[in-house]
Amino acid sequence: AGEEQFIERFDALVRALYTSINLKGARIALVGGVAPGFDNLIIDSGKLQEKTGVKLVEYDMEHIYALADSLSDPERINRYYQRMIDQSRTYSANMEEYFQETARFQAAFHLLVEENELDALAVSCWPKFQTDRHLGVCTLLGQLNDDSIVTSCEGDVPGALGMLSLHLLSLGKTTTIMDMVTIDPADDSVLLWHCGPTAPSLSDENGVAMQ
Repeated sequence: AGEEQFIERFDALVRALYTSINLKGARIALVGGVAPGFDNLIIDSGKLQEKTGVKLVEYDMEHIYALADSLSDPERINRYYQRMIDQSRTYSANMEEYFQETARFQAAFHLLVEENELDALAVSCWPKFQTDRHLGVCTLLGQLNDDSIVTSCEGDVPGALGMLSLHLLSLGKTTTIMDMVTIDPADDSVLLWHCGPTAPSLSDENGVAMQ
C-alpha cells in the first residue's frame, strides 16, 4: 500500500468516487438557451439527470438582465470592477465602462447562484448580450470561473458538466473549456482556441491584456 504506483491509482479512484457522488444532485443552470446554430449542444434534461444525477434548470436572458438592473450595492460591483483593473497588465482606456457593466453582471450571476444553489452555469454568450446590452461576455465568464463558479459559454451544458467534473476531480481548481485544434508531437505542443471563459488566473507570466 505504500508503493508510489498504488498511491497514484488509489488517489485517482478516490477522486473519481468523490466526483461521482458530488455530481448526484448537482444543479446546472442554462441561461438564455443554447447559442444559435449549436444544435449539437441541445440535450435531453431527463436523460442528463438519469445518467449523471445532475439537474438542469433554465432561465431566460431577461431574468439575468432584471437581476443586474436591480442591484443596488455599488461597493460590491466596484470590488469586481477594481479586480479586473488590477488583473490587467494593460487595458485600453475606453474599456473602463465595459468593465463596469461586466462587474454589474458578475454580481448578478453571483446572486443567481447563491439564491438558487447552483453548481455550474452554461451561458448563451451571444448574440443577445451583444444585441441587447452591447456587452461581449467572455471576460465575465472568465471572472466567474476565477470565482469558482464553473461557467461554460454558448449554452454548452455538456461542457459545463465536463468543467464541473474536472473542478471536482481536481478538488476545486479553476477549469476552462476550449477547442483542441491540433497536436504537434515534434515540439510537444497543443493548439487550442475559442478560450472565451478562461479565467485570468490561468494566464502565464505575461499576464492579461484587455483591448
